[in-house]
Amino acid sequence: MIWAHLLQHIRVQLDCDNRTMVQPDVIIVCDTDIIIDRCVFGAPDFVLEVLSPSTRRKDCVKKLDKYMEAGVREYWMVDMKQKKVIIYQFESETYPVIYGFEQPIPVGIYDGKLKIDMKLI
Repeated sequence: MIWAHLLQHIRVQLDCDNRTMVQPDVIIVCDTDIIIDRCVFGAPDFVLEVLSPSTRRKDCVKKLDKYMEAGVREYWMVDMKQKKVIIYQFESETYPVIYGFEQPIPVGIYDGKLKIDMKLI
């Protein structure tokens, strides 16, 4: 079953000591038991961050490391200016993979059965 719930300003607590709180732009959480009171306790399965000049370094370096260490399965960084998506599938040994906006992009946690068409965004 695919579960989806839209929440604005959801917080994600990646560790157990309340020191690593993040607010990703988009997440997919397959285990809904880790969602409590607008907060995700643990690693989401999928995280997408839209890069901006003010957050680029944080998203590309700090959050990348934190998401990988926490057990996020797939991390997308969307660069709207350069029209590319940088994808890290941490369960795979071939990352990052870079896609342009020309064709739909497969979501790895769904074995590529779900594709996101960035041209529509």
